[in-house]
Amino acid sequence: MKKNLGKILLLCIVWVLELAAKEDIAYKLDVSTHTPYVKEAVIVTMEAWQKSTHDVILFEFKPLQKEGYELLFLGEEDLKDEGDLTHVRFKYALFPKKSGALEVPLHFVAKSASKEELKDVAIGARNVLRVVKTKDRTIPLEALHLKVQPLPEGVRLVGAYDLVANIPVKETTPFAQVDLTYTLQGHGYPPQIASLLPDIPGVERFMEVEKFDDKLFHKRIFHYALLAEKSFTIPAVSIKAFNPATKKVYMLSTPQTTIKVASVDPKEIVDKHDALPKAIDRSAYRQYLYYLLFFIAGIASAKLFPLLKKRFFPTMKGMDDISLTIAKTEDPKALLRYLIARNRTLFADEIGLLEEMLYEKRQHSFKEIKKSALQRVNDAA
Repeated sequence: MKKNLGKILLLCIVWVLELAAKEDIAYKLDVSTHTPYVKEAVIVTMEAWQKSTHDVILFEFKPLQKEGYELLFLGEEDLKDEGDLTHVRFKYALFPKKSGALEVPLHFVAKSASKEELKDVAIGARNVLRVVKTKDRTIPLEALHLKVQPLPEGVRLVGAYDLVANIPVKETTPFAQVDLTYTLQGHGYPPQIASLLPDIPGVERFMEVEKFDDKLFHKRIFHYALLAEKSFTIPAVSIKAFNPATKKVYMLSTPQTTIKVASVDPKEIVDKHDALPKAIDRSAYRQYLYYLLFFIAGIASAKLFPLLKKRFFPTMKGMDDISLTIAKTEDPKALLRYLIARNRTLFADEIGLLEEMLYEKRQHSFKEIKKSALQRVNDAA
């Protein structure tokens, strides 16, 4: 009988303590949806506040990481008013990776310490409880149970996004750089698109991607530098996207654009005047004979060698100008584009090193690459 009374008394004490613990804090859990689509952002919000004034309480909350979803911490907001009672809001975004049933365990802890224990600790931050001994209570929460829906077939982007293309120049000259920029931005799952522009026959293409991510906002800027000898067409771009908020599929697209590369008119390089006058006397014959002799003598002169050398490097015009441009160029990307436009074959080694340096993040000396390119120009002069 006494043993039974002791057990009953112990249970009553535990019950009273639990009741007191529940009364010193309160919390509210909110989940944006329990039936998300794959890669849809499920917003999990926990708001917790202190009710008792006896202790100082710090809260910890987070969904536990498991396979099947990605987690993104969106922030912790301090809602405490003029009083000393803790009031905080936690926000997380959860992105399911695959369809089907998904269970997400939750972690919620209340850390408390008496005001007396905090007297000897520097004041100024609510996280001061992290450096003192606290009484930790794990608040049991039921795991989230989500039923994840599959995405429509062919969807490459999830969220609310926009796509804009910008081509400043649509008429150019052979091997002049044509800049093309695609800007993809919006809210949702981070874009997993490596490139937007497919290969274009007869066009050299260089690409750089700028990335900006701020919680659920994402921006990708695809920069392309295009070089071509003849006119070409930039194909239309189309991306199939899905907006979970509206439950609708939509298309992001840019139009097809033709870039006109001006060619040299043969008439412009032909002398429009007759080479010989219509009436020629004997003195004129002797004059043309002198011209012919001087011409043959010139061919036999020391200038024959550089003329032949230029025959094998038809695109290398104005070696002094090329050397000056290379020497003044301080940007690896600008030098890469210039060398390709001038003579891809001659500068093949330097182009390869610059591409490794820019796009594979390998360590090469830009100074040595410029030195090598200048040496090739001198050898070809």
